[in-house]
Amino acid sequence: MAWISDDRYLSQSEMENNANIIIAYYRRIGIDDRTIAAILGNMQAESTLSPGLNERGGGGGYGLVQWTPKSDLINACNNLVLSPYTSGDVQIKVVIQEIIGNSSVRQWYTSQAFIQNYYNSGATSDMIGITGNNFLYNTMEWTPDKLAVLFMAGYERPSYDPSINHYQNRKQYALNWYNYLSGNVSFIPRLTSDGMSGSKYWYSNSNPFYASNLGLPNCTCYAWGRFWEITEQNGYNDLPSLSIGNAEEWYPYTSDGYERGSTPQLGAIICWEGVGSGAGHVAVVEQINEDGTIVTSNSAWGGSYFYTQTLSPNNDYTWSSNYIFQGFIYNPYIQTIPIISKKKRNRYNFVLFNRRRRLKQYG
Repeated sequence: MAWISDDRYLSQSEMENNANIIIAYYRRIGIDDRTIAAILGNMQAESTLSPGLNERGGGGGYGLVQWTPKSDLINACNNLVLSPYTSGDVQIKVVIQEIIGNSSVRQWYTSQAFIQNYYNSGATSDMIGITGNNFLYNTMEWTPDKLAVLFMAGYERPSYDPSINHYQNRKQYALNWYNYLSGNVSFIPRLTSDGMSGSKYWYSNSNPFYASNLGLPNCTCYAWGRFWEITEQNGYNDLPSLSIGNAEEWYPYTSDGYERGSTPQLGAIICWEGVGSGAGHVAVVEQINEDGTIVTSNSAWGGSYFYTQTLSPNNDYTWSSNYIFQGFIYNPYIQTIPIISKKKRNRYNFVLFNRRRRLKQYG
């Protein structure tokens, strides 16, 4: 998944695209989901999650958290030997280092002198002395909206004026993002072929089936590419190590290093062995319904470019006659493996406001 990093305000769907990258990385390093939501809430208020946004109306702010001036970000990147500063991947790492890093880059201050300035903006006295590690791992067990105020006061340090820092918006955005996180957003089901044509997942030589002139429509080319797409949606750049043989060879091919089992998981590859002359079939689990049925995405050699199918455990996930169910190959990069019938996510409007220069006094 690629960052959307334009110098403009992002739409809801574009914010979600970038949020998925941020969520995947911060979860991978163990940050509490409530803290992630708090950071996202502040990023939405500052930049609509665009790493390339320059502050509107002057002020010189830039990036996800609107470093002000931009040179603060550039200097931090130089100290941390990270580049380029325009990269979203770099910026989300800088944020963490500014919270818990050494004094050369640290921007986390929660002494009374800092916190008390935001008492009229939702800050409370129990925020005094909360360390960066306390915040990241939420050892206090605080809610996302309270953590959003802590991040604002201890890290962002905007205007003291509630009408300018808009702390209520930050709190609400954090709660919205927590709801989004709780909706298992690290898995995005593919139920149509939208975006497949020309995509690197299926139309580049990195896909061994495309490179061998065995491209779509083909179940193995499709499943290999879809596995790769899911991996990148969760913030990883690893190419699949799946079998490059016929479909019925995938499940026995344990050299790929992936776990296997008979219970469906989102993003898993379901495998069948062909009886007689059949070469087997593979598909990808896109939904797991409350009644135990699953929805798979598929492609068929010499047949349909893309289609979905609902299968039941009551008949051993029968795909077609003369095919025997082997099991599931699990994708290890999916951050959550829920039992789902996905609920529609809440939609919400956002209000952007200009970031004010961080206050540099120390206390």
